[in-house]
Amino acid sequence: MEQRIEIERLEQAVNIFGSFDENIRLIEAEFQVTVTNREGELRISGEPEDTMLAAKAIQALLDVDKLKASKDQTADIKAALEKLKADSGYLFDTGETPPPYAAGTGTGGGRPVTGLDAIRAAAGLTAGEKK
Repeated sequence: MEQRIEIERLEQAVNIFGSFDENIRLIEAEFQVTVTNREGELRISGEPEDTMLAAKAIQALLDVDKLKASKDQTADIKAALEKLKADSGYLFDTGETPPPYAAGTGTGGGRPVTGLDAIRAAAGLTAGEKK
């Protein structure tokens, strides 16, 4: 899979790649992807989930870079928060269901408090219940 991210200024690509490409190598190693800079855009390729995560990380770095260069940081931060709210409303207590976490389905009533609670939950029992 390949995702593309448009680069508005050459300085952004320089900041993302870093000295001797050290930053981009870290991203490539962390997400098991390949990142290239062609014709004013970054091209990220790899497995679908890895590519998506790497693209989100790179976009976040570009957003920070854009905010640093902003002439009206207050308005730009507000716009960035609105974009984040649209993409990930559950972070803002909007009632939106968060994505499932890796340890379970994301539909449970919370994580077990103790090891015994975890064992009970794995066995399909509630706290204090015995079979």
